[in-house]
Amino acid sequence: TDDSQNFFTSNTQFWTFLDYNPHFQFKLTLQDSRLWGGELSARSGSNGGLALNTSVGMTYESAQTQPITVPNRTDIREVYLDIVLDPSLKFTVGRQVLNFGEGRIIGVRNFSQIGNSFNAVKMKYQNSFYVLEGFGSILSEESNPNAFSNFNRRGSQSFSDLYLVGAYNTFKLHPELWLEIYYFGNYKKIVSNSQTNFGNAFERLTQRNNLHVNGFRLTNKVNSNWILDDRNLDWSLEAAWQTGNTGRLIDAS
Repeated sequence: TDDSQNFFTSNTQFWTFLDYNPHFQFKLTLQDSRLWGGELSARSGSNGGLALNTSVGMTYESAQTQPITVPNRTDIREVYLDIVLDPSLKFTVGRQVLNFGEGRIIGVRNFSQIGNSFNAVKMKYQNSFYVLEGFGSILSEESNPNAFSNFNRRGSQSFSDLYLVGAYNTFKLHPELWLEIYYFGNYKKIVSNSQTNFGNAFERLTQRNNLHVNGFRLTNKVNSNWILDDRNLDWSLEAAWQTGNTGRLIDAS
């Protein structure tokens, strides 16, 4: 019978954290994520593509004129440096996991098998009443030919540079009540047409696709996003609004 809905996956992570001194920490996380039976080995003989021999390599034969590259499913999920200027101010630079609040908008997404991580710079300031986390991340670079949005895809309404930024404010109103107010922005540069000259104001406006998310969360999860140890009930009230433009201007007439 058809078993296309049944499959087996695995995720393996190895991480190390180096605490050089009170001002510098380094973390490296290696991750291997794969579908069992989802890759082919280099072909050598009739069963080589099924990995039934000792052949190794980067490509396997196909009907196409160009060889197909076998993807490497072992990658670096995190590699970053923490720079602690003082107990209240820290910068995190490098590839890192970003998770805010419940993680519904920006989170680790470990249930997706691969999870999320970002090439970003994050700043965190905190005191006894207030915490501010601000970050900026590059999702896609125009000059990168391997990105899903890249310089080589200058077709109609394609994207080039993509940036993700945000600010997450936490106000500790009470030992069991926090108010969190946040903003996330997704800034995209649209290439309307490879032959378009963006010399006038109209064309400059139509090459942007910017989305803005503003929201808040009121919660009693004050212990690393969980309730206090002697409490039995957790609750959160959250709402968010999204605005922005799609990069297209329409004449009202």
